[in-house]
Formats: sequence, structure tokens, C-alpha cells
Amino acid sequence: MSSRLAAGAVVALALSAMSASAAVASAAAGHGMAGHGTAGTISLRGGWRLAHVKFPGTTLPHPRITGGTATSGYWSGYADTGHSVAFRFVAANFTVPNADCATSTIGKSGQALAGTWVGLDGWTSATVEQVGFAEQCTSSTAQSYYAWYEMYPDAPVMVHGPKPGDAVVASVYFDSSAGTYTLEVNDLTQKGAGFTATESCPSKSTCANSSAEVITAVPGGGVPAGYDLADFGAVGYTRSEERRVGKECRSRWS
Repeated sequence: MSSRLAAGAVVALALSAMSASAAVASAAAGHGMAGHGTAGTISLRGGWRLAHVKFPGTTLPHPRITGGTATSGYWSGYADTGHSVAFRFVAANFTVPNADCATSTIGKSGQALAGTWVGLDGWTSATVEQVGFAEQCTSSTAQSYYAWYEMYPDAPVMVHGPKPGDAVVASVYFDSSAGTYTLEVNDLTQKGAGFTATESCPSKSTCANSSAEVITAVPGGGVPAGYDLADFGAVGYTRSEERRVGKECRSRWS
């Protein structure tokens, strides 16, 4: 079942629909391997580098579902779930949003945030294997942009490099034979910049691969429980698809 995830009253996110065509998942060789944890590696390209910043993790949506539409205070976008086979691949093309910090609310947390990502799991499961971009405002003029990946419930890994307006491709691929996830960002504007991370399911967790999502969200949850949402305008997803394990079956959102 494919569902459109509408924003609830806590967070209002402006999204455009996704068009139906195949997403591009590149496996370009990277430069400069950096270890993450005991099982994972990240390969950085085009001068991108690890960002040693603390960033709030994912908040699961706990959606209210009516027909094919669900409502969440934290996530907005598209999800596919409810099939009898697991998911192995999800990808989308989009443009890194330009946060307007002058019109964003900087609340008690001292920052306003927005994130756009693709991922597996998280809809009804306790893990999310996700990769995407984040915009951060810490004042009316201070902006920061990051790429990141997160093997939730582990903490996000942040990367310096993306710029607002960049055309990007984000994807997550599950290799069932190796039991690992490849989380990848390719910056088409910066021509080859980005990263590829390889990770296993987080320790003491079970990754079910039971859903696939393309989402815009407020990292750490919206107010009053967490962080204010940065004013990012709108995000349009294109060339978005997911694939399931065990068959050449593709679902495309539109």
C-alpha cells in the first residue's frame, strides 16, 4: 500500500508530488575511507568532509491513517508498506532547499531545522536506514547545510559539502547477501561530490525492511516536544522509486 503522508497541525510542510520515472543509483568509487563504528565505512567525494556537530535524531511518525492518507506531526511525503516481501532499494532526486532563517522561528532549542531524506523502515518498525540533507538556522542570518545518514536508533553522521540549490540524488540499497546497507548521496551540481556509506543494522536492533519512504521532516520532532521547523519553502521529489526483495517489482509514486 502506498500512502501519502500529510503533515499534522504541529508541523506544516509544503511538498509537491513525485513524478514517475526511474531513479539513478550511482556506485562511483570514493576517496578517503573513514571508519564509523565497528561495522561501517564512509567514502567522501569532491572535498566533502565529516561534520563534527551534534544533530537531533529521527522521531518516528506514529501516523494516523485514513484510507491512503496518513497524518504525522513530524514526517511529510510518501511511504510504501504492507507488501508480503521486504524492500531493498529506495531513491529520489530533489533540490537542496534554501532555508529562510529570517522568517524561521528560533525557539527555546536555539535552532530551527528541516530535513529531506529517503529511507527504508520506520513506518511500523523501530529502525530507519536513511540518507538525506538538513538545513539549520541558529539566528535570523546564520545558515548551515549538511548531508547526513542515520541508522536509527544510532545517532546521525553529518557531512559538510552540500549547498542550497544543488541538484542531488539520494538512495538506500540493502544487500541481502551481505546483510549491509549502502547509503549514498550524489551531488549532480557539484559533479561527483557526495558520499557512500556502508553500514549494518544497528546493534541489538532488527531491521525489517518493511517500508520505503521519501520524506521531508523536522529532525528531533516538532515543537513543543523538540525543534522548530525551518522555513524552507517547498521540496519537489522527482524520479522516485522503490524496489522489493525477491522480485523485479518497482513502485513509483506520483
